[in-house]
Amino acid sequence: MATQAGRLTIAALEAVATEQLIQTSREGGDLLIHLPLLYGGGSHVVVNVSPMGSECLVSDMGLAHQEAEMSGSSAFFVRAARTVAERTGVSFDLYSMFVGRASLEQLPSVIAAVASASKEAADQALTKAIEKKYRERSDRLIDRLQRLFPATAIHPDAEIKGASSHSWEVTALVDVDDHQSAFQAVSLHPNSIYAASTMFHDLALLPFAPKRIAVVSNRDQLGSYEAILSQAASVVETEASDFALRRLAA
Repeated sequence: MATQAGRLTIAALEAVATEQLIQTSREGGDLLIHLPLLYGGGSHVVVNVSPMGSECLVSDMGLAHQEAEMSGSSAFFVRAARTVAERTGVSFDLYSMFVGRASLEQLPSVIAAVASASKEAADQALTKAIEKKYRERSDRLIDRLQRLFPATAIHPDAEIKGASSHSWEVTALVDVDDHQSAFQAVSLHPNSIYAASTMFHDLALLPFAPKRIAVVSNRDQLGSYEAILSQAASVVETEASDFALRRLAA
């Protein structure tokens, strides 16, 4: 029974864990294990187990590699996967993360190792890609600001303390008359948006708060995230006019 006198039983909890958290399916002679791990793009980590006599081949079927291609981080994937493979002991053949021989007794730990390595490699590649895009976007923003304001007024990659006393790094601080304006390049990735929003809220609580400007590539692609950013900052696109940037900083 699922419950006894209104109380959950171990059997009910076990059913949830085995039937909903981890799911399996068969493909030919292989077993596919769908794990409760997600790649950055939102798809589940799936491990393929192929019986080979008394042992098994355990592989991510190249799903981490495919995830990197879909997220635009494939240029960083091979290095990330090699690093993860060397550290964790799984194998990498430039496409898939795998363990070539695993006994039945080793299978649970090997499945976990391959799944974890697959996710970590994809996550590391995505992080590197985001960092590169952020740096490029930041450099373009700084170049733009340097053309609009006096050189002595621009402070690239500046640190500023918020009301919480936490130090934040902003793309640029600009001295404008009797105040400062904090420009932050923000990518469309949720992590970048949440980080920028947290910083802007902290800066907004300062007694002499700087003007706060979030610079994004495309406001339409922000969707509902624009409402999060705009709670404590002005949101403007990278290609906004010189007049618009000067007005927001004033």
